[in-house]
Amino acid sequence: MPLVNDGITVSKIDATKSDYLVRAKQLLQRFQSSQKVHKSSLPDFVDWLISLKPEISSSTWRQYKASTIWFLELKKEVELLEILKNISSDGCRDIREVPIQKRNTSSRKKKSVTEREEEMIVKYLSSTASTSFWAKPTLSLFKAILATGLRPEELKNSFLINENESQGNYEFKALPVLKVKNAKHTNGRSHGEFRHLLLNHLDEIDLLYIRIALQYANPHSPQGWSKPSGKKATNWHEYYTHLRGHFYRVTSKIFPTASRRVTFYSCRHQFIANLKKAKYSRDEIAAIVGHATDDTATVHYGRAKFGRTRKGLPGALPDEVNRIRQVYQDPPSLGSSAALNRNKERLRH
Repeated sequence: MPLVNDGITVSKIDATKSDYLVRAKQLLQRFQSSQKVHKSSLPDFVDWLISLKPEISSSTWRQYKASTIWFLELKKEVELLEILKNISSDGCRDIREVPIQKRNTSSRKKKSVTEREEEMIVKYLSSTASTSFWAKPTLSLFKAILATGLRPEELKNSFLINENESQGNYEFKALPVLKVKNAKHTNGRSHGEFRHLLLNHLDEIDLLYIRIALQYANPHSPQGWSKPSGKKATNWHEYYTHLRGHFYRVTSKIFPTASRRVTFYSCRHQFIANLKKAKYSRDEIAAIVGHATDDTATVHYGRAKFGRTRKGLPGALPDEVNRIRQVYQDPPSLGSSAALNRNKERLRH
């Protein structure tokens, strides 16, 4: 039974779906090559996937599960995907038992960015800006994600609201506001199609980096998606691959002996750690970073002990805080009422 070479393709314009398809087909190929029998089926594949849990970390399991669920949706295998949706990460391997050198690529990525690391990266990228084409966009992306916690791909669908204007039921008085199209909205992992970050308390330097990063991420701007040849990248996936590659080379040169490396996603982890250190509530953090429930950032993202005090952090709209599906229950002092009061205050000033 053909499980892999079935003609299913996805445009690389949708990077997430493209990654899901690549990973699902890789898993299917692994499954089929491991089978001694000639015939195999999707139910057999799902059983095999579940059997991998004791060998893989919970984060790897979530990636495998998400990719396979998306693939099963394409195949209209409703019963199988419902079974898989109900399988938790319980029973996965504790990644702490595996030596760092033997861990997979994702587990060797840092989930924090220290002040020293930030200073060294900024210094290096700034000093090479006149000789390296990719230094400026890489630097702006690095600093913008540290200041906002955006997923890198969300930058291309974000823009600043700088003048008084209505947005839904709100008339923004605390400006600027960053309007972000949530990258995970289509698969139910976000609280809505858009989220709004109140940036009126941010440092002016951070705001400048955000504005520059939005220019580089916008294909319609003069600098957007540009390559050294003078041509523009055909899609975000191509452009981001260049930036990510340059950032990897830079961090490898600055920190050649590091067992874990700083990535753009390390900045998102650090941003969430900063919010935790600043005592933002769980539902408030979820609203700011585009999660659907209040437990995702708590369980899977940066720890409060790695948080750093920054001059100004974004706020969320009270209405978006209210959309968060609560899994954890906050103490009254840090619960949703505290989040609403804090952000109402931001809107007044």
